Amino acid sequence: QHLFFLLQFWRLKLRAMDVQEANPEWRYESVIFDAYTLALCFSALATARVILRNYVIEPVCGSHFEVHNNLKAFSENAWNILYYVVSFGWGMKIFLEQEWSVNGRDLFFPDKGMSDEFHAYYMAQLAFYVLCLYCVVFTHVRRKDYWAMILHHGVTIALVAYSTYLGYTRAGLIVFLLHDSGDILLYLTRALNKWEKDSRGMKISFKLSILVLFVTRIGLYPYFLYLSSIDVLNHYDEPKGYYIFAALLYSLFLYHLAWLFPVLVTQKSMAATEKRKEE
Repeated sequence: QHLFFLLQFWRLKLRAMDVQEANPEWRYESVIFDAYTLALCFSALATARVILRNYVIEPVCGSHFEVHNNLKAFSENAWNILYYVVSFGWGMKIFLEQEWSVNGRDLFFPDKGMSDEFHAYYMAQLAFYVLCLYCVVFTHVRRKDYWAMILHHGVTIALVAYSTYLGYTRAGLIVFLLHDSGDILLYLTRALNKWEKDSRGMKISFKLSILVLFVTRIGLYPYFLYLSSIDVLNHYDEPKGYYIFAALLYSLFLYHLAWLFPVLVTQKSMAATEKRKEE
């Protein structure tokens, strides 16, 4: 069965290459090939998630937890940590191998020479957020941030899919790197809080995550928005599909700003608690 899927994958790959050679304007390679790659990545990630959670993380760490729900939450956060560590490392490797620069001209030059590795990385990222959306809707316990997560995952999926279609994968890679770096510490904080509530390690991780998230999402991301909305227009009159893509980028930033308030409230509450304990 696995051999069948691999043979089908390469058959579609060769077919997509023929289509692109015959019609260079076809974006990107082939919709059929992208959909098949996405399905393979989704299946692989969903399988890895079940195996790691049910047969590795929970059996190893289960004795530490008295409440079953805390174990489930811990294993979910641990899975996310593992994914984002691999994703960030993989994305950084691809970024360091690129010859283009981080500026408006290069970021929005349609990337028709996307390598197989870059394409696999991009489809894996899209599959991961589709899996996240599926889990939020169908498997996770509904929390107070349910609709916020639906919105976040929905915008991210639209952004990745649209950037794939337009060829703005260079810009997409920068967005992934800025987000994955902060998500590692964010999920580490959540996992440590489930392991031992209000522990010293959790508090340190939380403060580091706030620092990294501020630098990447409130500091560097607006500069990326400048490149995406002002600098790019100095080089191109109106890139294809630019305004929709820019709107999705700004929607993501508005989500960051909305996320900022509860984080600051949490930090203020933790600081007040520590002060009371010292007194």
